[in-house]
Amino acid sequence: CPSLMLFVGDACNDGNPLTVNDTVTTTCTCQGNIDPNYCPSLMLFVGDACNDGNPLTVNDTVTTTCICQGTIDPNYCPSLMLFVGDACNDGNPLTVNDTVNPTCTCQGTINIENTTVILPNIFSPDGDGQNDFFYLNSLTDQSLDYRLIVYDRYGNLIFQKEKIKIGDISAGWDGTFNGKYVSIGVYIYAIQIHSPEYPKIIFGNITLIR
Repeated sequence: CPSLMLFVGDACNDGNPLTVNDTVTTTCTCQGNIDPNYCPSLMLFVGDACNDGNPLTVNDTVTTTCICQGTIDPNYCPSLMLFVGDACNDGNPLTVNDTVNPTCTCQGTINIENTTVILPNIFSPDGDGQNDFFYLNSLTDQSLDYRLIVYDRYGNLIFQKEKIKIGDISAGWDGTFNGKYVSIGVYIYAIQIHSPEYPKIIFGNITLIR
């Protein structure tokens, strides 16, 4: 092919960035095949970054079926429709700075005698190792202990324990009564914190889910 100064079958460049395997044809033109990874509808290649239009997804890329698809952000909590770290309302009027924690529960802190304690508003005692106990934690002082009492909505005593160390997970309530799991629902608690100055009592609700 004098016009190309190449032979039929030789590799060439047809000038189209979307084609691959460009070769000289029997009609002495340079021609390639459209790259199978090119998606005309998106004008992108498979694996290219894209935007699927969903604000909840991350790492959006073009799939082998030529659609733009991402994965749900691992920090998104569908049950709350919020992200980890977002401000929320745990329903406890005693707490401040309520935020969504990594286990997708809304949790605030309580200031008691210069001790900042943490109380969840929901827990899931299902044996998966996450949120299996209802207990009191502290950001500033874990030297104190407390008394925990839990009632059901009818006022029946479900759980009572004395001198639980703040931050002791397994010493909290495991969602059972007489060795059996209780029903899902809202339970009432009373917590008496023994501070050096005077005892402080906190009342509230805890939602049990599974």
